[in-house]
Amino acid sequence: MTKDTSSGRANMRWTVSCPSTFSAELRMGYGVSAVASPIVDVSDARRVIASVLSRYPEARGHGFAWRLGSPPSERHGGHVDAGPAERAILDEIVQRELVDVAVVVVRFFDDDLAGGLAAIYGAAAAGALDRATVVEWVADSEPRDGENGT
Repeated sequence: MTKDTSSGRANMRWTVSCPSTFSAELRMGYGVSAVASPIVDVSDARRVIASVLSRYPEARGHGFAWRLGSPPSERHGGHVDAGPAERAILDEIVQRELVDVAVVVVRFFDDDLAGGLAAIYGAAAAGALDRATVVEWVADSEPRDGENGT
């Protein structure tokens, strides 16, 4: 992930300009994929999640997170409920100071890695975000309808 810092403004925020993907086989039969995508509102985030899940029907589980810049909101969740694995995805977004982005992680193995999902989901999210083209985020002047972060 490379940021263009030429404007020199303090407290800048960033977003991704186009979708990026990451896939890895952790070991035989244990694979994971992640997609990071720009979004404009909560409905758009839900469309990205649905699109990724439809692309990977064989996935055994998933997690997601999104973060919006205006109005500020964020959310994480997943296959069963929001937990440490999904929080790890959101943490990757926040650490990079990104907004208007959604990240979806899918796994191709059963949840038998006692406590390991947070590290796996976080690493997959980081992989997708590391491959993303990051640009300066510019706030819209118009408020968006229907955004409450849920």
